[in-house]
Amino acid sequence: MARISEKTIDKIYEVPLTEAIGKIYNDTSYKINGNIAKGNSPFNSERTSSFSVINSKGIWKDFSSGKGGNNFISFVMEYKKVDYPEAVKICAEALHITVEYEEETEVAKQKREEKQTALQLLDKTAKLFQNNFNSPSFGGGQGEAWWKQYMLERGFTEETLQSFQIGYALHGQLYEIFKEQGVVTLAEEVSLLNKDASGNYYSVFRDRIMFPICDLRGHCVGFGGRVNPQYVQKCESEGKKAPAKYLNSAENPYFNKSKLLYGLHLARKSMLDTKEVYLVEGYTDVMRMHQIGLLQTIAPMGTALTDEQISIIKKHCNKVILFRDFDPAGQQAAFRDMQLLLKAGLFVEILPNPSEGGAKSDPDTIGLREDAFEYIKSSKTDALLYFVKRKYEQLKAEQGFEESGKKKKFRFLPEFAKKFSDYVVQTILDISDDYTKENYIDIICDDFDISKKSITDGIKKQEDSFFYKQKQVDLKDVTRFYEFPADVKDPNEFADDIIQYGIFQTNNQIYALTGKNEEYFKSVSNFSIEIVQHMQDEKFPMKLIRICNIFGREIIFDTLSQNINSTQGFFNLVTGFGNFNYQGTAAIHQKLLTYLFNKMGHGRKIEILGWQPEGFWVWNNEIVLPKKRVEKINSEGLFKHRDECYYIPSANKIYENNTGRYLSQKKFQVFQSEIPLEKYLFQMVKVHRRHAYSAILFAFSSLFQDIVVNHLGFFPLLFLYGRGSSGKDNLGEAIQSFVGKPQSAINLESGLSTGKASIREFAQFSNGISQLSEYRRGDKQTDGTLKSLWDRRGYKMGTIESKVSTDEVPILSSVVITGNEFPESQPLLMRVIFEEMNKNEFTQDEIREFDRLKAIIKQGISSVSNDILEFRENVENDFIEEYKRTKSQLNTSEDFKGTAGRIVDNLSVLTTFYKLFNSYGIHFPFSFPELLDHWKEVVTNINNKLSSASPISKFWDCFLFCMRNRVGQENITIDYNYKEEGGKLLFNFTTIFGIVQRQWYSQYHEAAPNKTEMRRLLKDEKSYVGEKKSERINTQVNSSTSAIIIDVNLLSIREEILNEVEFQRMKANSYSTTTYNNVDEEAPY
Repeated sequence: MARISEKTIDKIYEVPLTEAIGKIYNDTSYKINGNIAKGNSPFNSERTSSFSVINSKGIWKDFSSGKGGNNFISFVMEYKKVDYPEAVKICAEALHITVEYEEETEVAKQKREEKQTALQLLDKTAKLFQNNFNSPSFGGGQGEAWWKQYMLERGFTEETLQSFQIGYALHGQLYEIFKEQGVVTLAEEVSLLNKDASGNYYSVFRDRIMFPICDLRGHCVGFGGRVNPQYVQKCESEGKKAPAKYLNSAENPYFNKSKLLYGLHLARKSMLDTKEVYLVEGYTDVMRMHQIGLLQTIAPMGTALTDEQISIIKKHCNKVILFRDFDPAGQQAAFRDMQLLLKAGLFVEILPNPSEGGAKSDPDTIGLREDAFEYIKSSKTDALLYFVKRKYEQLKAEQGFEESGKKKKFRFLPEFAKKFSDYVVQTILDISDDYTKENYIDIICDDFDISKKSITDGIKKQEDSFFYKQKQVDLKDVTRFYEFPADVKDPNEFADDIIQYGIFQTNNQIYALTGKNEEYFKSVSNFSIEIVQHMQDEKFPMKLIRICNIFGREIIFDTLSQNINSTQGFFNLVTGFGNFNYQGTAAIHQKLLTYLFNKMGHGRKIEILGWQPEGFWVWNNEIVLPKKRVEKINSEGLFKHRDECYYIPSANKIYENNTGRYLSQKKFQVFQSEIPLEKYLFQMVKVHRRHAYSAILFAFSSLFQDIVVNHLGFFPLLFLYGRGSSGKDNLGEAIQSFVGKPQSAINLESGLSTGKASIREFAQFSNGISQLSEYRRGDKQTDGTLKSLWDRRGYKMGTIESKVSTDEVPILSSVVITGNEFPESQPLLMRVIFEEMNKNEFTQDEIREFDRLKAIIKQGISSVSNDILEFRENVENDFIEEYKRTKSQLNTSEDFKGTAGRIVDNLSVLTTFYKLFNSYGIHFPFSFPELLDHWKEVVTNINNKLSSASPISKFWDCFLFCMRNRVGQENITIDYNYKEEGGKLLFNFTTIFGIVQRQWYSQYHEAAPNKTEMRRLLKDEKSYVGEKKSERINTQVNSSTSAIIIDVNLLSIREEILNEVEFQRMKANSYSTTTYNNVDEEAPY
């Protein structure tokens, strides 16, 4: 039986798509412009240019009807409503191609039809996935669904997503569809369905972004699926094993990875036109390169190129540009690719690492550069010479060579010359084309001053060896040269490591090359090991290590780098974790270190949670990149950002149940709030009234305090003062809840006995919030420490590196202070925003609201801070200018004239954050006029406290206390040591000062000013009237004394003193009329 030949179909595919479709679709609107054609819809009466054809990408799409395809034949099938064979005939006739037929047996026909049916199923499934990807209904109607959002955030355009037919696989969608169509068995055969242990079918791909893998003609033959990153984070947070990041279709009759190249159907024409191809790592690398215009880009379906793939490449071009990742693994793969491609007779170039010796880079990162296309085109260089030069520089560094003033020619010593010569021989040995090989030898010998004879002799010696001849038979078969333990099933899987290191790992064991002539491998451990990352530090460089023994026990831990360098130190380290045994010799250990170091990642250890200089916020369970994404930290405490790996030890699951480690950090995490931000703010105001205004704005500004300190050099302190049961501690916890579970407050009742340790409390979290409780006035050390918190003066300590160098423990957290007493220190009072909370009796309704707020705090609300942090960039741009305007506004307001500068500075910070976030769309539960009214109260309270903290205020406070004192000699009594006449107090200053001076020390724990200074201060007051040289004050003694006269009505405590005067008079009168044995009943205080 005859069928249309594959040759005929290939000829159809070779015609540019825009031209081919123009032969069939002859509507006048259809216009070809270079690589692109546009026209009205071929499928309905829509009259705008919704139909588009792109040659370079080999696709056609009608946006009006939603129809699309990736070849001429598929267009004809849709346009003419015909089956595949008829469409091929129509295409051939339109393009003047003679239809050739070939004989086909019944068996061959059956296989072809089975393949056709399978590919149709795969194509339809790809379209289903693509519809899922673009359907807003599957995202829950809440904006873009995670899969679309993820790809868009990666920077891929809608056009690119369409070209590569990116899709999404729903949970449990396929089985019912395939069951209804009667193709369940076929779906299982093509790896779309699978069976569980009970024989029930399930979808192979679930909740994954889908990348259709197509053959040369654009037919889908399989899929790659990218897992939902949120699900991975959930698994890791729950201690479950996370699924593989990428899942590919299993090998089947229609999907053979060794014969497929991702993106080839889209790259084919450009490869034929340019005679070159860019070879990258994975799906998204191909997409990125196509998006920037490098359409001749493909990727192998695995880490290593196969002979079949190289054969396909050779049919389309003669040059390959290697564009692998720039990590050690990627460069090893590139070197191996180069050898295979040179052996196949292809020319090979490479993209060198643009940040050699610096930050990591990769194809995806480079593809995001504005000048990516020009950079890539201009940067490629010959691959073989690139690797030879790298080896040359490496050996040169190992030998040692210092530049000097005189030009001195560098030459290798014999040992290094041989190493370099051997490397060159091994590198060019497999080049199949003699002319190319000879050219490389000449260039290398000229450029690197190496003997040509040493190279040619070395090549001849290798070519004559049995090993080389066997290597040519099968370059990858290491079993021909080494013996392996029976439990190593496929040694060739580890060929690269075996050849390069003499070390490999499998079965959770380390296998090392050993024997007298290094002829066999044996296990030297009962565990596998990985250095997850090296963490650089000037004093304590560390490594994060993962080990897993043969029983499946896995440990992830960090240790000082030096602890793994020696065999014995490494043995002691791993055995300390239990059943982890290591039997490597010193020589094996050195090989193991080389193996581990070349594969390890690099990163930073994060011990201070909160805002990071790299531009993200770290909770103990989550990372926030404002306006970009939020992602969970995995169970090992790891996450990656911009190719840098970060380790948060407090988030490592090994410390999860350790009650002695990272207790504070474990509280600093996201707790998902069930109520929105604005409702929480409303509840704070409902419970704590106007006091919550300061608290809310203090919490907001604390999340950005590094910006404030950077511009102003200080950050306000919030002081919640009041009697017991006034709710001040609850308000402090409400503030702290913005940064996780409230931390235990530092109790100041006994003073800051360990100031250094207390300072460290404020260095644990960057932009965190700490609380100090039970403030007691009179402790100068405490007051000094609190002032330094406002000034952000950390604790300095000397270092062992130098007699003069110091390190500093910084102040990174804001501070809420609570207490029943207020400060007397004027410098401290001017540094605090003072909230006086005196209400401590509440109605049942108020108590219920209080309990409701307490329950919200207990549940956790820190997720609302993620919403606030979204405005980080806005605050960075807007803060300082708005602060200047706000400060000017407060300084010129009549309500704040004469207010101390630091008080205005503090209020200006919080007011600025009100204005900023109000402009960003946050609705506070109070208006701007209400906030200013409250600030007037705050300023009045602070000014009153400042007044009471003056020596004059303290004098009269002591005077009043001694008036009220009923016991002992330290009392001031009417008509005994003072008298009152018409609102004037008369007393002998020396006598009264002696009593007050002793009370002053007892009350304030400090000495009073000397007598002369105190007299001067009293005379300078408005209340001072004058002096009398002779006045009888003690009515029981017939003598006079000098006296000063004070107008009581001009004192701030006028009422208290006059009430006490009246009380003492009444008491004196009662003595004169009634006889009592005991009359020292306590006066009201």
